[in-house]
Order: sequence, then C-alpha cells, then structure tokens
Amino acid sequence: MQVQTVTKFKTVTNVVGYLKGLTSPDRYIIVGSHHQSAYGSYGQEWASSTAVITAFIRALMLKVKKGWRPDRTIVFCSWGGTAFGNIGSYEWG
Repeated sequence: MQVQTVTKFKTVTNVVGYLKGLTSPDRYIIVGSHHQSAYGSYGQEWASSTAVITAFIRALMLKVKKGWRPDRTIVFCSWGGTAFGNIGSYEWG
C-alpha cells in the first residue's frame, strides 16, 4: 500500500461579534453556526445556518433599539473550516 498525502495550507475564517451584557458582562453565552469554507455538492447547506443566526441577531437588535440589554454578554460566532474537521471552532476554543 502506498499513501500519498499532499499537505496544503488553507485560510480559514471565523466571523465573531458580541452584544455586551449589562449586569454580568464577563459571563458569556455563545451562539454559533458554521459557514462553508470548501466547495461541496451541497451549496445551500451553509446558507441555512447563516440565515438562522442572522435572523436571530436581527431580532435581538430590534429589542436592543427599544432599550433591552441582556444580563450576560452574547457572543455570535460563524465558524469556518467545518469541511476540514471543524478547525475554526476548535482553534477559537
């Protein structure tokens, strides 16, 4: 048996944002999704998780504009590198 492995370096990106908490800003709630870093046959796969987290952020921002603030800091993460073994979330953690 002969195994030929080609090592390639790829850029993996994470998109991270936060909404600072009011009473306990040093305590975190992490809300995550993944975005596709590689081209696959299921191109719509990444869009579903991105759409859900985007809608959630929009809904929270409407509440923030009306004066609401969370008690804890909410961190929103869109992980990259899921096709390569969840590298984005692993490295961020």
